[in-house]
Amino acid sequence: MKYSYSRKGTPYDNAGIESFHAPLKKEEVYTTNYLDFEEANRALFSYIEGCLTEIESMALLTIIPQRKLISW
Repeated sequence: MKYSYSRKGTPYDNAGIESFHAPLKKEEVYTTNYLDFEEANRALFSYIEGCLTEIESMALLTIIPQRKLISW
């Protein structure tokens, strides 16, 4: 495992995760009051699962037309 050595606020080597954390915090964490850790855990996993489902569906929409063109 390669560790990140950048300082806080300089996301040059971990821009991917930094760009995911920003909307996660803005859309879920800062807008919700959690009663306990378990509720926060469930809500965050639900948010992440929704993001992954959206990404997968967008990827399928771009892959399927290309496959149809190739099979002709």
